[in-house]
Amino acid sequence: TGYVFTVSTYQLAILLLFNADSGPGTGYGTEQGPALTLAQIMAATEMDQEQVDAEMDVFCKARVLESSTGKVDAAARFALNGGFKSKKLRINLAGLRRPDQKREAGEIKRAVDTDRLVNIQAAIVRIMKARKRLTHRELVETTIAHIKLFQPQISHIKQAIDKLIDAEYLARDESSRDTYNYLA
Repeated sequence: TGYVFTVSTYQLAILLLFNADSGPGTGYGTEQGPALTLAQIMAATEMDQEQVDAEMDVFCKARVLESSTGKVDAAARFALNGGFKSKKLRINLAGLRRPDQKREAGEIKRAVDTDRLVNIQAAIVRIMKARKRLTHRELVETTIAHIKLFQPQISHIKQAIDKLIDAEYLARDESSRDTYNYLA
């Protein structure tokens, strides 16, 4: 029974090095195939140390490759795990991420959210500059219609309105708390 691995392009480049038909390794005549060092893998794939370390970490945790030292380091030699067993026939290695990659994804999401909030504020200021006075419902509807790049959430629009009130670009109308006036 064979396994089907879903891998990224980088992971495929590394795995191909362990084929008998390609790669710089030694030991093609042995049952487990070639044994490669990190330096050989980096030279053959032209990937940087950080990228190779990340991908090799995924392979070792999934037990597709074995490390002679038990961890991913420069002294280790890596070989295919001839005794690889899994309950699943389809294994997704491309989806496995290291904790620092998850943290980086979170930082990117926060940056996108900040950029979107600024975009929403700019749209509100443009709308209010043209109209001078709007009810809350009209302002939210107009803002949603005005922003084409993404679908703003109503909670984010409310947050942007509050920030603009704090920054004194907008003010709530004295006679109707549901209406905003443009100040700047």
